[in-house]
Amino acid sequence: MLKVGNAALAFYEVGKKEYLANIGNIASNPENCFYRLLPAIVNLAFSIELSFKTFINEDDAKKCKHDLQKLFEKVGSPVKDVLMAAVISQMQHHDATFNEKTFGEYLDRNKEAFEDWRYYYQRGKTVDITFLYDMATVTTNFVKEAKCALVKANL
Repeated sequence: MLKVGNAALAFYEVGKKEYLANIGNIASNPENCFYRLLPAIVNLAFSIELSFKTFINEDDAKKCKHDLQKLFEKVGSPVKDVLMAAVISQMQHHDATFNEKTFGEYLDRNKEAFEDWRYYYQRGKTVDITFLYDMATVTTNFVKEAKCALVKANL
């Protein structure tokens, strides 16, 4: 768990840095910011994937590959419920009507964001980068909390 969790945190930090550095300029210079946001999209999506894989068994993780929706479905109910509620709360800062149904729709649209955007020139699709950022923030915070609990339990 710690190994995958540490990787999730590392990819999140890179994605977060690129997201925060470039998201504010997207309206004024969309083409330039698009290319600058590619690393954010890929790293945030991969951090979400690794965060989910932190909470499921290795066989399930391999079967789901990079599909965020399938991985999320494999996360146990208490963790899954907490993650979804936290993401909904974060997204409601941008859209007050964001709810469980919307969460499912966004997760479905972004389920292959890592693969789609790592090869954007071949298969890039639409992406909800704010959703990816908020989801990555929530999931990696949860990973951090789980790591702290493990460390305390082993003291």
